[in-house]
Parts: sequence; structure tokens; C-alpha cells
Amino acid sequence: MRRPAEAWTPVVQEFLAHLRNAGFSGAPRPLGFDEHGRQVLEYIEGEVLAIAQDPFGDLVLGRWPDDWRSDEALAAAGALLRQLHDAARGFRTEHAEWRLYDHPMRPGEILCHGDAAPWNAVYREGRPVAFIDFDSARPDTPLLDLAWAAWHFVPLADAGTARTLGFDDVAYGARLAVFLSAYGLADRSGLAQALQHVKAREAGYPSFWRLGPAATAGYLDHVAELLRWLAAELPAIERAIA
Repeated sequence: MRRPAEAWTPVVQEFLAHLRNAGFSGAPRPLGFDEHGRQVLEYIEGEVLAIAQDPFGDLVLGRWPDDWRSDEALAAAGALLRQLHDAARGFRTEHAEWRLYDHPMRPGEILCHGDAAPWNAVYREGRPVAFIDFDSARPDTPLLDLAWAAWHFVPLADAGTARTLGFDDVAYGARLAVFLSAYGLADRSGLAQALQHVKAREAGYPSFWRLGPAATAGYLDHVAELLRWLAAELPAIERAIA
């Protein structure tokens, strides 16, 4: 597989090599660069989600396959993310130019996938076995990366969006508890704040995307709508994951 190289690509390739050396096979093996300067990555066999993008860069998703919506698939995603985080420890870099982030690593951070979600996972027999597309990799705390992934794997979404994905009804708290348990998060006291934080910081994305004022305003409305949804659902979610 060949992908265009960006400013962060050499560091991401080093990170992918580190993951393999640490025993994590759930990411593509880096194979260097071709004669055109494109990054070359191992192809991972399996099923992936067909996606498109809207003007704000958000993914327009269709119905997930039935087995992808199971608690077993959700638990496998949580366990896979934990394996990635564990393997990432020990990798350090001073690089500060990322796709959606502009600081070097800080104390307590690891290099994270940054966009761990069903659309960036490879599934086999209905279970995620690998993450792909590490172009949004960034330094972050494991808790915040976990919270970001939870928004999309659970999914934490309004009823209309959930129906589009194939869920007639989502027990948000119960599914989030499955995801957190599979990850192995024992102390959940900071999870609610983390869910809010990772969504609120998306308000800074338009500056990286170089959106104009009208598109930026529309995207900020979108973020605000998601935060209002979280505010309404959070009491029930917190009771379920306590």
C-alpha cells in the first residue's frame, strides 16, 4: 500500500516500526518510501468500512455490518486499543508538526493513533484485528485517546445517527462499560471529563484544515451539538460505568 508522505510521515514510520518491535501486530508494517517519495506500508487483509467525507472533513458513514455492532466486536476494539497503548510506551520523539496537533510530546503522553475508530480498523470474522491510517497520530494521554475512540466505537451518537449506523437502540452506558472493561480501565473517575475534553478540542481543527469563516462556523455548530448531546446523556452514562 502506498500513501502520500507528509511532514510527520517519517516519525510515524519510526513509530510503526517500534510497535512491531514491541510485539504489536495490529498495525501495518512500515516498508519505507518508494521512488516517488510515497510511504509504503504493509497491506493487512480483512474487511474495512467504506466511507466518504462531508465538507467539514467529518466522515459520512453507512450501516455497519451486523457483527461489527456486537458487544464482542466492541470488546475486541477496546482490547486492541489497550495493546496499542502498551506497545507505544517507550517511544519518544521531539517532533512537533502533526496533522491536527502542533506540540512535541509532553510528560505523561504517548504517541497515539489519534483516529482509532471503525473506519480505521481492519475486521476479520466481525472483530477488529488491526488499526490502519496513522496519519492523525499525535502525542496524547492514553485516557484522552481512549475517550476519543469511545465516541466512535460505542458509538456515542444521537438516535438518528445511531440508526444510520444500524443501531435501533443504543444503551450508551452499557456499551461504554464493555469498551472500558475490555481496555482495562479500572479508574473511571476522569472518563466523563475526558469525553468532553476530546470533543471540545475539536473546535481547533478548522485552523489545521484552513477552513474559511462560514465553514468554520458550521463545524463549530456541529461540535456544539455533540457537546449538548453529551450533556443530556452524561448522567445516565456515568451511572452505567461507575
